[in-house]
Amino acid sequence: MDKKSVAKLYQEEDIISKKLIIENMLLSKIGIKGCSSITIPSDLKQGKEMAERINQQYQEKVTEYENKFSWRKLALSPRKLVEKAIKHKQQILKKIFNENVYANEEYLRLISWGRIIGLIGIEYEIRPSIREMLLFPDPERKEEIERLMQFRAIIKKDSKDSFTEKTPVQILLYPEELNPRYVEEIGKLTGYPECCINAFLNDRAKGDNPLMRGTIDYYSAAKTKKPELWAYYTADFVPCRPDCKAAQDNGHKAYQRLQEVDPGIAEDYQQMMADNRASFESQAEKLQSDIVRMQKQNNKK
Repeated sequence: MDKKSVAKLYQEEDIISKKLIIENMLLSKIGIKGCSSITIPSDLKQGKEMAERINQQYQEKVTEYENKFSWRKLALSPRKLVEKAIKHKQQILKKIFNENVYANEEYLRLISWGRIIGLIGIEYEIRPSIREMLLFPDPERKEEIERLMQFRAIIKKDSKDSFTEKTPVQILLYPEELNPRYVEEIGKLTGYPECCINAFLNDRAKGDNPLMRGTIDYYSAAKTKKPELWAYYTADFVPCRPDCKAAQDNGHKAYQRLQEVDPGIAEDYQQMMADNRASFESQAEKLQSDIVRMQKQNNKK
């Protein structure tokens, strides 16, 4: 990676999110994360609009398909009818996704940045309208990642029979989060501290929400002193506690190594850590408001 070129291109970048470049690419390249993931299209700047466009085009195509297909319904058994309809609708959605995403300027810029920084990318289908791109710097880990993703696919397939109407959307999309072996392996691959991986596993084993636990931890810690930002070194990460030394060490190391790439990038990264912390602070403030409201209600009784 040519640090001067990266710094120059970073300052000029106006197509993709700089947060994406730092947290999902540079942190992997400088050794803080062994692997990073990007969800497409939701992690792109235009992700929401792109998803809405895909859905609108899909609805139009499905209506057209159902109108053409209706005359053949009597020739098929109910089971074959359902199977054929589902398969064809999935194919329609995949085609629309491909047409909207793979020629999109932002997606192409994302691929370009991966090459500039020196990362390998593997893309997996979460749903016909959602992909996950895994980015990593070490080619020797490719087989390890592919094996883990195969294991993930097996978990998804086997989990479908246990889904109910009450199953949370997060689990419908990511049932692997309930599998201890997968969580441990992907956590280590991503570079999360072992103590934080264990805290996540403990949450899932008890049926608790890791994000809620992280919010409560932040709320409790902030009563004495506002937690430092270093433990919140990457987004979508919940430290085992706000003052987790291992997580803080990752934050400090990342900041120092990014300083060597470019001081401006390092300063942006520090603000990103502050933003990550702010998301927990916001949830903690909401929790405080809920507690006050419930106390008032109880006092009226």
